Amino acid sequence: MGMWLQLLASLVGIGVMALPAVVEVPELVNNGLRILGPIAVATGGIAAAEVTRGVRWANVPVGIGIAAVTTVGGASLMAIGLAALSGAALVGLAFTGSQTSGRYGGGWRSLLD
Repeated sequence: MGMWLQLLASLVGIGVMALPAVVEVPELVNNGLRILGPIAVATGGIAAAEVTRGVRWANVPVGIGIAAVTTVGGASLMAIGLAALSGAALVGLAFTGSQTSGRYGGGWRSLLD
């Protein structure tokens, strides 16, 4: 189930990238969303694999940044609401990810054994 939640986080990131096309936003907000959206997509895609599930925590500051950039940038109330909803979804999906079910590799320690 954790894989699907992280792929959903990637979809939220795609929605963040599309937000400036749906709602008119200032240039500062547009640039911020076009930077943070792909980071959310990549983080969700990487965290979809069980081995790299811990990467999902990177979406917490990204989600906060998405909500903050519209507030600071002077966007419309509609854009602020959509960005806040998207940011909250990213943060929530980071906390609902499942733990790994097994051990993989062992890192550098496996080379010493």
